Amino acid sequence: MVLLGREDARVVADAKTAAEVLEALNTAATVSIVLVGCTGVGKSHLLNCLADGDVSEESVIRPTTTSVISADLSGATVTDTPAWGTNTSETKAALVDADIGVLVVTPSRYGDAATHAAWSALEACPQKLVVLNRQRGTVEERADVLASVVDRFDDELVVVVEESGDTTRLLDEIRTKISDHAVTDPRRTIALSTARNAAQHIARNVTACASDLSRLSDIVESVTRPRIERRPLPVRNSWYETEKEVVDDIGRLRDDLDVEITDSFGDGVSARILSELDPWRRSNVEAALAVWKSDTAARFQGAATIRWRRSATMQMIDDASWKLGVNPSVVVSKRARRVMGSGLEQMIDEVHGQLVVIADEAVDSRVSDWRRSIEEAGSFKPGELLAAADAVGRQ
Repeated sequence: MVLLGREDARVVADAKTAAEVLEALNTAATVSIVLVGCTGVGKSHLLNCLADGDVSEESVIRPTTTSVISADLSGATVTDTPAWGTNTSETKAALVDADIGVLVVTPSRYGDAATHAAWSALEACPQKLVVLNRQRGTVEERADVLASVVDRFDDELVVVVEESGDTTRLLDEIRTKISDHAVTDPRRTIALSTARNAAQHIARNVTACASDLSRLSDIVESVTRPRIERRPLPVRNSWYETEKEVVDDIGRLRDDLDVEITDSFGDGVSARILSELDPWRRSNVEAALAVWKSDTAARFQGAATIRWRRSATMQMIDDASWKLGVNPSVVVSKRARRVMGSGLEQMIDEVHGQLVVIADEAVDSRVSDWRRSIEEAGSFKPGELLAAADAVGRQ
């Protein structure tokens, strides 16, 4: 999201909604397939083969099926119906909600008036299929029958089921019909169109950001980082007030860094990344300063040259050491300077340098935040994103 502007929020929302609609349609929608035909053409046998089980009773006694029988088939419901003419009203009722109508015929029954009437009833179905079942004879005879059946049904797709009951091709054609039906579903078409357009829009915009990220990365690496530069810092009446001043000063340095980066880049991805960066935690710097103050006092106390009235001397050193560490030029009592031991100026310079390091590390951590966010934002592969959007368009 950091790569997309505020104006893209609606596009993203539309894409999510479209994806949810497509998911719901894919998982919830069941295609209705209805088998119709004259008695004895093998509808029940086909249903049992498709369902891989004894769903509909088969018998040599005609008609065997006297009412509709349904079975689930991988995203579809297949319904066997009574022989056309025996319970026509029930068969027509089943066809009302049929997405795919399948007319089952045999070489001996494809020209019957009942078959013609059943075929006419399938006109209302969005998709139709003719299944030539129980075909016998030589190769030439079978080819002649198939040609006649195709001619009879106006070149409609005719699937031949082998006498052995092999329904492999029929299953493939039904799956194709199911897929074709899903594509023609108006709701799915609208959702797919929305998802496709949104995906292409997002892909183009995000890919365009790849060069922006590269330029922003160069700016972050080359920007002049604000530094305390070992300058004396303000010393207040108490450590609490001084600590607050130092922390505020470091915070201003971090803010100056953010401003320099965003001003150098201009509006766009830099502002969006900045808005996503973790807020500065003063507590981290305050904890580092507390350790620094304690170590500074211990170092000066260890070098003290006068040991009498030890507690009072340690308190005096403690009060003076952090002040000199914050600002080497601050005025402290001559006695405090005298008891702090040899090498005083070097210690003052070193502890002040340590304070500067704490401030600089806080600024450097902000640079690290920028680097990490840019790397995460640029972790996508533009080519793959565009290919994915193109794939949505080809569905």
